[in-house]
Amino acid sequence: MSILFKSVATFTGNAATITSSLTLAAGSPNPVLIVHVSTKVSPVGDVVSGVTYNGAAMTKAVIGLDGGAAAQIATDTFYLFNPTTDGAAHNLVVSYSSAGNSIIFAALYSGVNKVGNTITPVVGSGSTAGNAGLTRTDLEITLSNTFAKGLTTMIGSAKNNGAITLTIDANTTQRGSKTTFGSGVSQIHAFMGDHAEGAIGVSDVIGGTITAAASLANSGVEMSEMRTRIAT
Repeated sequence: MSILFKSVATFTGNAATITSSLTLAAGSPNPVLIVHVSTKVSPVGDVVSGVTYNGAAMTKAVIGLDGGAAAQIATDTFYLFNPTTDGAAHNLVVSYSSAGNSIIFAALYSGVNKVGNTITPVVGSGSTAGNAGLTRTDLEITLSNTFAKGLTTMIGSAKNNGAITLTIDANTTQRGSKTTFGSGVSQIHAFMGDHAEGAIGVSDVIGGTITAAASLANSGVEMSEMRTRIAT
């Protein structure tokens, strides 16, 4: 059985609790729901206190924090094996200890084996001021495949008070749209993607590159990812 991408939904908001209606298609064997959350917070901290889908609590896999003085970004990754996949709408609830502009990606995959899955945190962060046209690679990671036919999912996010461009690497399949939410220094940008692992031990550069079209003052970038393996 192969790991298959089934669907992705994108939500935005700024509240202590963001409740969204999410429908997961029926007929998805060995499913896993992966939720990536990017939040602009000040001061920086782990502000996502929990995520539930149809009342079932999701497990937090990893969080990345950009602690720059002017660039506060938190990226969280949650997962839930065997979520409700009945083709009906259920609530996805993201709770925060401190509200901020937030982008949420909810992706469903099938054919995932939860026995022996691995969860690996990978974080890139930085803060740079006053550089026009600067290109950064903080959203890229070098992945050394640890098992054949596995899957890596990731969220990359950035904050800027001017326009930026996110370029997705060739080894990464973009699933969630490049999204901009908010305005001014509270503006954030994010994408969600995945990568199917190849031969064991082969390294791939995955993720994306951020390029500033305007000043990068008050800017920072973050990335977090989750790895799991194919069902056998």
